Amino acid sequence: MTQQSGNLSNTERTVSTVLGSALALVAARRGNPLIRALAGTASAALLARAYAGHCAMKAALTGQTSLTGGMADQWRRMSGTPRSGTPRSHAPQSDTLAHAAQSDAVDESVDQSFPASDPPASHYADEPPANAEAKWRAARAAEG
Repeated sequence: MTQQSGNLSNTERTVSTVLGSALALVAARRGNPLIRALAGTASAALLARAYAGHCAMKAALTGQTSLTGGMADQWRRMSGTPRSGTPRSHAPQSDTLAHAAQSDAVDESVDQSFPASDPPASHYADEPPANAEAKWRAARAAEG
């Protein structure tokens, strides 16, 4: 497993790895071909989830993204494609363009709201409070 940022904790990744490996063993044994196919598919999904450190279903259920967007993120994490880089030929073009449009909209919104935390400038001269002299006298008297 590689350590990558994602929406899974280390515990979730470990559990996915263990369950995926166990299902791979079930799929390798003799038996019903349908059970073996299902176990192999589930094993591959769990191992991919653990490797990427990202679960598309969890991202969709928590509202981080849609299921399709989560699957694209998971694939991107497994293939090593940078999130903001140019899309590779195997990435779905429509998902990449939609994601880029959303990202651009967020960037524009952030730029327009900057600097939201700065106080407005004042054109009045800085004047001490009316009782400043009394406070200075009290401070001097307290010192000694």
